[in-house]
Amino acid sequence: MEIRKLNSLRALAALIVFVTHFSDITHWLNGSLGGGSGAYGVMLFFLLSGFLMSLLYLDTKFSRANIGQYLLARAGRVLPLYLVIVFSSYLLTQNNYDILYNITDLNSLIGHLLFTHGESVLWSIPPEIQFYIIFVAFWFLVDDRKGYIYLLIVAFLVSWYLADFPRLFGEIESIPYNFFSTLRTFPYFFIGVIFGLHYKSLKVPSYMKSNWFILVLCLIPLLYPEFSPINEADKKRCGLVMKFYLL
Repeated sequence: MEIRKLNSLRALAALIVFVTHFSDITHWLNGSLGGGSGAYGVMLFFLLSGFLMSLLYLDTKFSRANIGQYLLARAGRVLPLYLVIVFSSYLLTQNNYDILYNITDLNSLIGHLLFTHGESVLWSIPPEIQFYIIFVAFWFLVDDRKGYIYLLIVAFLVSWYLADFPRLFGEIESIPYNFFSTLRTFPYFFIGVIFGLHYKSLKVPSYMKSNWFILVLCLIPLLYPEFSPINEADKKRCGLVMKFYLL
């Protein structure tokens, strides 16, 4: 199934990431479009991933053959290039060539291969792979009752928030792990899954068919820290208020 409008969203996400890295490297506009702002584009990719997984597979029978095809398709999409980059980075680093990513030792290499750690921009791959695995559980639940999916998502989001967004990272047997990247990205995957569940029954509002709503994209720069009127103190106050009502 091809949804052409998704290609525009992918292009937008890629553009955000590109502009961010370009701003960081060249210090374009005093670096105001950099500083990690590319995460907005990455989060859009995650949301699209959850949406497509939900749309493509949750109406398909949960069977061993279909699961095998799903895992093979997902692995083929991500793993070949990722493994080439990881092994190349490791070998180049060992030979004192700082060309790709700084994978300094065998334990760091194992962390990348186990998808528990990602150096630099490689951080986005482990959450994607972990979501692919968790999605199998969602797929299994659909055969019984879709409501369980909503229950799991709400339980995760509430517990994640009450735990004060835990920053789970460290080492196990000297192998690095960083599950904070996973925890902070899963909400985007989950929102995508919910959109995918309702996409076929969704009625598109007439105002969105007119294409004027595309002007909202002009508001994207307001997301960037340099342009946003919301500061860290505002975010903390909002978080405290929300936690008070949840408790």
